Amino acid sequence: RSGLAHAADLSHPQRALRDREIAAAMAAKHDPKLEAEVCKWIATVSGTPQPDGVTMQEWLKSGVVLCQLANKLKPGVVKKVNTGKLAFVQMENVSSFIAACRELGVGESNLFSTVDLYEGKNMVQVVSALYALGGAVQVTCPEFKGPHIGIPPKEAPQGGGKRPSVMATQMGGYAGVMERQKPTERADYVVKPIDRSGYAPRTPPQQSVTPSS
Repeated sequence: RSGLAHAADLSHPQRALRDREIAAAMAAKHDPKLEAEVCKWIATVSGTPQPDGVTMQEWLKSGVVLCQLANKLKPGVVKKVNTGKLAFVQMENVSSFIAACRELGVGESNLFSTVDLYEGKNMVQVVSALYALGGAVQVTCPEFKGPHIGIPPKEAPQGGGKRPSVMATQMGGYAGVMERQKPTERADYVVKPIDRSGYAPRTPPQQSVTPSS
């Protein structure tokens, strides 16, 4: 047995403890009412109801319903929706939906990873991202008339520019991040150049010229 394998065996109890701690922390942050509200919105917009007795993670992990949701918000934003049962095919759907969320204005800090949903690693983040999506499309997809969910960002993008990123909490609070602007006022003073020696440049003395006789 290699040393690496032995080290991995030794660290297994620590990893298991860490996983349990993470799961407990996620459970503490879980908001059942918000999850139910988000699921109802997804079912209404996508046209695919959540089956009775099926969890949100089980319902959405294939990515099919999420891609249907995205294409209802903005037709054609997801070009290909896979209906296969293989894991990599379903994870590709989830990745396509995440890319659509970016295009529809969800900030990077609000997004979830594929494994957060597919493996149920962080469903709190999944719910938060979907809630943020509902708010973002109220600005980026004005042609979508609802139903709506979430809080829209205060400022819409101007001239097709990039929208300021928006951070969402589990309770739906948003904090816009304003872009820094460069100062446009000119300084009211002028710095005069000096030579490299640090002294003001000297005017060379003029030589007197004696006229020739």
